[in-house]
Amino acid sequence: MSEKKTQNTEETENSLSHDASSASGKEPSLKEEGKPLNTEEKKELPQAASDEAGSDPLKAAEKDTKPKKTKRFLLRTRRSVKLLFADFIPMIEFSVLFRVLCLVVIFPVMAYLERAILFVNGMSNMAAYNALMSLWNPLTWIVFFLICLIVVFGTLWESGGIAIALHAATSGKKLSVQKIFGEGFDFAIHQIVNPKNLLLFPYCLLVLPLSRYLDNTSITRFIAVPGFIIEFIEQRDWLNLIWTAFSVAVTIIGLLYVFAIPIMAIEKVDFKTACRRSRRTIRTNGIPDYLLMWIGCILGVLIGELILLITLFGGVFLFCKWLEPGTTPERLFTPEISEVIITVFSTVYLWASSLAIYAIIQDFYYRAVEKAGRIIPEYQTHRTFLSQPIPRAVVWIFCAVVIFFSVPPRYRQFKWMLNTDNGRTMIMAHRGYSAKAPENTIPAFDAAYQAGVKAVELDVQMLKDGTIIVMHDDNFARTCGVNKPVWEATYDEVKGYDAGAFFGKEFVGTRVPTLDEAIDFCRGKLFMNIEIKRTGHDEGIEKAVVDIIMDNDFMDYCDVTSQDYDTLVKVKEYNPDILTAYTTVIGLGQIEELDAASIMSIQETFATFENVERLKRSGKRVFVWTVNEKDTMDRLISLNVDAILTNDPAVGTEVLAKHEGFFDVMERINQILKYI
Repeated sequence: MSEKKTQNTEETENSLSHDASSASGKEPSLKEEGKPLNTEEKKELPQAASDEAGSDPLKAAEKDTKPKKTKRFLLRTRRSVKLLFADFIPMIEFSVLFRVLCLVVIFPVMAYLERAILFVNGMSNMAAYNALMSLWNPLTWIVFFLICLIVVFGTLWESGGIAIALHAATSGKKLSVQKIFGEGFDFAIHQIVNPKNLLLFPYCLLVLPLSRYLDNTSITRFIAVPGFIIEFIEQRDWLNLIWTAFSVAVTIIGLLYVFAIPIMAIEKVDFKTACRRSRRTIRTNGIPDYLLMWIGCILGVLIGELILLITLFGGVFLFCKWLEPGTTPERLFTPEISEVIITVFSTVYLWASSLAIYAIIQDFYYRAVEKAGRIIPEYQTHRTFLSQPIPRAVVWIFCAVVIFFSVPPRYRQFKWMLNTDNGRTMIMAHRGYSAKAPENTIPAFDAAYQAGVKAVELDVQMLKDGTIIVMHDDNFARTCGVNKPVWEATYDEVKGYDAGAFFGKEFVGTRVPTLDEAIDFCRGKLFMNIEIKRTGHDEGIEKAVVDIIMDNDFMDYCDVTSQDYDTLVKVKEYNPDILTAYTTVIGLGQIEELDAASIMSIQETFATFENVERLKRSGKRVFVWTVNEKDTMDRLISLNVDAILTNDPAVGTEVLAKHEGFFDVMERINQILKYI
């Protein structure tokens, strides 16, 4: 009993001595004769702290003299930097190689599993018309689970490998890149097979992607809520409120458990235990210090980028001036040269900054452990699964087979992206410029034209008397304030409806236009994407729409689109030469085999390298909906899609204007680098 008490007293003194060293402005060392970070050499304590240590060591540490906040911040920054650079080269190699592994192995395997969903359902393609059928097949859910398993495994492999490498550095041990791969792989396997870790799945698949507090894992950074779902939610106040509350809750959960994966890697505990210790870490250091940590992450990334960018430009200038003394910055740094430097630098810096954030977060955890007087396990080297000959050979063979089949298509996709001779992407205002004027009205189409776009998307439905009007909802309640289904109203009634008052006073009196009126306005100004919205009470709508287009001699300036494939089949029967577009939420497999569609209008989630390149190669045009973010627009323009449907056409025209000449090539290269 006395021996245990002596040991506890020594551990307390060690913890307090660390705090005392911080208080005196001295920086703790990352390596002290192979001991963990919190077992530093004892230093003389202030008398007050020593007296309190026997009763409550944590209180004694908290009451100890603290340096000024600025000095503490600088000391912590120096310590995080030391932790980062203790084994930086192997970690950056691991980060880069893991992203390459994702590109040529992990992502292709996930794509093969997507095709497996088609195989187990006996389908050549999956789109909106047949997607629900697959949900009744148990094999569909098994394949979907395997895809989720790969996402979780890859996330743990990458995050765990970096956490273990940082922890090894605290013990003065440097891991090779092969060892980091092996340690991360073992960690991921161990956590996946642990039955106590079922909550890891929603954490990796939901919390990490949606909270975006790191946004630096190679796999979860591509997971996002599809734009059409966000748009659907934003149009309904009660759903928007629920979504906002859910987003806030997910963000809070992400912030509370940001230390969970590092704790699992360092202390070899299950996810539930790691979550408890993550919350305790925040309580121990305090909310102010926790907020200071995130401020440090943001400032560190921004300041580091600025310093390195200035250094890079300065180095290039000095080198060129050494070669040619007459060189001036204006002559050297042309817009083209500057764009090349910034593009390459941004990608490389992204990998390094991700590691910096890991280091800051992990150092915060170490400080909480030291403050609480606990001892964390020292890193112990061991033989990893991948270091054994047979498993290593199996993994290498598997990767080689996947690479053999995945690299040629990936090469064709990147080559396609770099080909700037594939035409010009068209920015298409979704329901007109619906952010500036009431949707699906003449003022909305005019606002889109004034914004400089070349095309508009609009929805048409059939009234009780057979009139084709421009309307999205199947009820007039939302846009006109009249609770009446479209198929029960006549045109004489609809003429009296106000379709602009809901948007703003300046649009009071705006009428619901007919398709004829919309064509009259758009003639010579805008291409029209005419979507037939089916209600089940509109027999003959296909022929009515085609007749209006032909009567107005507008066939060369529009297409007819629908989410109902049979509708397009009928349109083609009435006029085989008219352009048709199939609008689908899901687009898997050989969707180019849908012959009744001249155009595939796919949701942005499915506008991947592979899908777009294959559709274009088969002769289909590709429209993508509904896209409002600049980054996504940049990616899609670089993929040479034919049209982007957006609620913000002004942003679309701005992004499109960048894609000219040399800058277009550099943006395409930048998109490839971002994918890596």
